[in-house]
Amino acid sequence: MTLESNMTVLASSVHDKKLKLVLQDCQKEFSDAKTNLTTAMDRLKNKDYDQTNYLVNHALQKEFYCKNNVGDLQYTLPTTVLNDMTLYEELSEAAMRIIDRFLWV
Repeated sequence: MTLESNMTVLASSVHDKKLKLVLQDCQKEFSDAKTNLTTAMDRLKNKDYDQTNYLVNHALQKEFYCKNNVGDLQYTLPTTVLNDMTLYEELSEAAMRIIDRFLWV
């Protein structure tokens, strides 16, 4: 499952209205992040490294936003979702480090 679909499933299973709204917002944020990352791949192919870096960073910020908002409500995400989010963070940060090398060439 993707993070986007995980948030949809979680939102449909909780009864707390605030948490449901936050999880639905996370689903939208991950959908937007997916679009950003797809666009980033196109920008990378065109060697537009500034825009690629911006889009990857923007997608990563959406993940941080989600994690913080869920944490603010004292909700603990399932371990599998947290692991996927951690992997998402690590891969995004690695991509930005690689892109940064091209920015200085």
